[in-house]
Order: sequence, then C-alpha cells, then structure tokens
Amino acid sequence: DEVDFSGILVKVIGCEVIKGTPWIGNDECDCVRVTYEATNNSDADTSVGGYFSVMQDGVGLQLGVPTSEYAIDTDTEITAPVAKGETIQYSLTYLLYNTESPVMVVYDDYSDRYGMTFDVK
Repeated sequence: DEVDFSGILVKVIGCEVIKGTPWIGNDECDCVRVTYEATNNSDADTSVGGYFSVMQDGVGLQLGVPTSEYAIDTDTEITAPVAKGETIQYSLTYLLYNTESPVMVVYDDYSDRYGMTFDVK
C-alpha cells in the first residue's frame, strides 16, 4: 500500500523488532522499527509529510530511539527532505507494549484512512 501526498508517494516497506530506549530515559526495551519509502514525483524538492501512527492492541505507540547496536542510516524523522525525482527510505522506531500482539501502521489524513498489520513475534 502507498499513499500519495500531492506527488510524494509513501509506502510502508515493513517492520522489525529491535532494542531501543524512550526519547527521555535510557531504559532498554523492545521496539518496532517501521521502514518507509518515499518517492518525490512532484515538481519541487520537498519533505515527507502526512500522518502515520503505529498501534498495538488499539493503543498508539510512542516514538523511541534505537540502541547503537540497531542504529542504521535510514533512522530519520518523517520530515526528511526528498529531492525532485528522488526516492529515499527512512525509518521510525516505536516502543512496543509487548512482543506478542501484532502492530498496525495506520495512515489518516482525516479524509482517507488505511492500515497495515504486521506480526512482531
């Protein structure tokens, strides 16, 4: 599935369980990294936008930070710049409530909504 944000195509590539920490604090915990791909088909350089949330058991997950062992080049903010004609991958990390329940990546811009479910076991 992909979403078109005025010429910026964004799709969810997948999810993986990694170790991370909350934004504030250093307690290591289980996290899920969601990897996205964005293609800029518009006429100008821009940044990725839109509203994605990640949920588990009906509750939104908080953003986290991967531990250094799991840090990769695509760990960036959803506002990463995308040059005209360019495709980038970026990823965001979220704190898991558990490693048994699936997670759902949900896009909602108040006029359209879809979700994809991923098993995190």
